[in-house]
Parts: sequence; structure tokens; C-alpha cells
Amino acid sequence: MPTVFSVTRAAASAGSWPTFQRAISSWTPAGGGGGGAPVDTGGQLTLQDIQTFVNANEKLSDVLEYYRSRVERPRAASQGATVSPDLLAAAEQFRTTVSALAGEPLRAWKQLANAEGGVSLKQYKAFSENPRVRSISLAMRMRTEVEFHGAHLMRDGISPSYRQREPVPWGRLSACCLGKFPFINDVQLQVERQQFATGNAYARSGATYRIELPTISASDITGPLAEVGHLAAEFALDPIFQGEAREFDFVGEHRPVLAVARAWERFLFGAPGIPGQAGGPPREHKIEIRSVERALAPGAVFIGDRVGLVMLFDPSERLRPSTDIKTGRTPPPYTWRLNSADGPLTILGQNEDVRGGWKGTLDITGGPLKLFYYVRRASEDRRPPYDERVWDIRVEIPDAERSNTRLQGVFELRFDDPLPGVIPR
Repeated sequence: MPTVFSVTRAAASAGSWPTFQRAISSWTPAGGGGGGAPVDTGGQLTLQDIQTFVNANEKLSDVLEYYRSRVERPRAASQGATVSPDLLAAAEQFRTTVSALAGEPLRAWKQLANAEGGVSLKQYKAFSENPRVRSISLAMRMRTEVEFHGAHLMRDGISPSYRQREPVPWGRLSACCLGKFPFINDVQLQVERQQFATGNAYARSGATYRIELPTISASDITGPLAEVGHLAAEFALDPIFQGEAREFDFVGEHRPVLAVARAWERFLFGAPGIPGQAGGPPREHKIEIRSVERALAPGAVFIGDRVGLVMLFDPSERLRPSTDIKTGRTPPPYTWRLNSADGPLTILGQNEDVRGGWKGTLDITGGPLKLFYYVRRASEDRRPPYDERVWDIRVEIPDAERSNTRLQGVFELRFDDPLPGVIPR
């Protein structure tokens, strides 16, 4: 006899993660030779039973069509048909994965999220993220009624303990940091980028531009931000923050902000297992900088036409835009360190005319993350796909001799790790 596919109704109707896990562990997806239950049995009712009810009460006519669509037609389709090997393989992968998980929801989730014990989140998503079964209607039913249902049971089992744990780190983070970079939203950042692009973001005094970029403080980074890192590690939140586990999401409404906090905590302290992780000293970041040729804003003058030397963020970062673009020369990487990041950043352009040179300066003040804020505000338009480690920024400084001239140059910054973002709109 042909192989039939057995849908696990016990798992689909389970009311808790332990019950679901036990049902899947005892499930046999392939009921060959009639040994497995066909798709949905409809209990003890037959088509004749339903027809009798409808004849007695015409208001039940919709029930007849529902029974045909959910029971009779799937049953007829299964009889005499060969079940897709891909569907059986997906079901067996799901059964094996769930069987290896713990009966306690948080322990099971951490196994999936951290890929522990030979199982992973990808393996759990045997139906939803398997391109081989996407065209199989029964697989899509298994995705919703079994895979998603199990994820929701795990989520609901974790949620009470997470709700007790989140308020303290969330309260400290929201009290200190909302409204300061990086806890601003993408809409605000777009407005600020437009101000940079039009040259209206700077205060000018003689041959100096000034701008203040408020960010969270060093104590915010080593305090509330690090606490979010501990919370994320305790509950294995990274897949949820990264949008890879929507059906498991027990974080809820604070997820966008906490995800930003976790991304910056990882960037500043390092990924788990790397020196400098939360609880230790912050990492330093090395940034390669080079001059690149790009179109300028209308009316702007290329910075290399008026100054021969540009010192970007540090006197040791000495670039010569006119010649560097031709030769590809880059200075040694600029090193960012949290313990020295509170001081102002300076971009200085020096005209080296022997008859009387001059200097134009941009002074950037603000919190310790102002370099990264400046990069986000001064960056060129980006369209996917792009590398979050590589950023082109449009630098503008004043011309000491020509007060109405905008001097611009574009520089490519290559970070050692992807630069985290802000709160999405």
C-alpha cells in the first residue's frame, strides 16, 4: 500500500510546550501500509453523518463544505498517492529536532537560539524555511498548525519569567538614554542627514564650523547598555532581535529599542567568547580611512582644490585628497577607544600655500559615540545590498579665505565590524 502522511493532532492541540514536545517525540510521520493515521480523521463523524445534520438544519450547510475541504478532500488526495520524500524528510527533521530539546521552555529555546546539543533554529524551521516543501499544501499546514504552534507554546512558557526580569534593565535604559544617539529613530536621522547635505547643520565662527552630537555617556555604556547585554545572554535574545524568530518573540513592544541596545553592546564590548565582552573592558575599533572620488553637492568645491592636507579625527590621520585619490594611498588605521572618546573630534584642512596658508576646521563635540553619530549623519545615500562595515561620508569644512565657499570631500571609512544602527521607523 502507498505511504500516507500522519498529521500529529496531539501536538497541534497541545496546550503547553512539554505536552507538545512529548507528542512530537512519539510521532511517526510516515504511516506506510495504512499504519499511520491519514490527514485528519474528523473524529467519529463521517460525511453521511454531516449530511444528515445538514438535512435536518439548513443553517449547517457551511459545515458540510468545511468538512469536505478539511477532511474528505485531503483524505481522498492521500489515498493512492505517494507522499513527497521532501515532506517526509522535513517532518523527520522536525521530529528529531524537537525530540532533542528540553521539556523546560527556556532551556529548549536556548538550545535552538545558541545551536546547542546538535539542534538549531534552522532545523526547527523544517517547514517554514524549507524551499523544497513550500509548494506542498500539507507542509504549509504543518508549518502553521505544528511548527508555529510549538513556537508559540515555547514563547508563552518563557514569557512570565522574562516579564519579571525585563523591567529593571529596561527602566534604567529608558531613563538614561532614549532621545540620545543611538536611541533616536530613523526618521530623525534622515532629517539630520538632510541638514548635513545642505550645509545647515553647522554653527560658523571665522574659519571654524562647530556641531554638537549628543550621545549616551560612557557610564550609560558600561551600566544600562551592559545590563541589556546580560539580559540578552540570559534569555538568548539575539535571534529575536535579529528578526530570525518572530514566532518565538516573547520580548514584545520593547524589542526595537532593546535590539539597538544589544547591537551596540555587542559592537562596543564584543561578541560572546571574544575578549572585551560585557563585564570586561570595552573593545577598541580600528577604522581604515581613504579619500574617494564622488560627485559634490551643487555649488560645493572639492576640498583638495583648496587644501593640500586633511587631518581626519586625529593629527596622525593625514590625508592628501588630490593625490591620494590617484595613488590609492591610505594612512594607518584610526583607533577609537571609549576611554578617550569624550574629547572633541577635529577635522582640519590645511592650505599649504607658501605665500600664506590657512586652516579650516570642523569641531565635533558631544558624547563618546559622536564619531559613529557623525558617520551616520554625514554618510552618502546607501541602497541595498551594502556592507555595514563600509561607509562613505561627505566631509565639509569652511574656506578661511572665501566665506561663502563650501569645501567638500568624500572619504571611505572601513570599520572592523558592521556599524550598528538606530531605532527603525
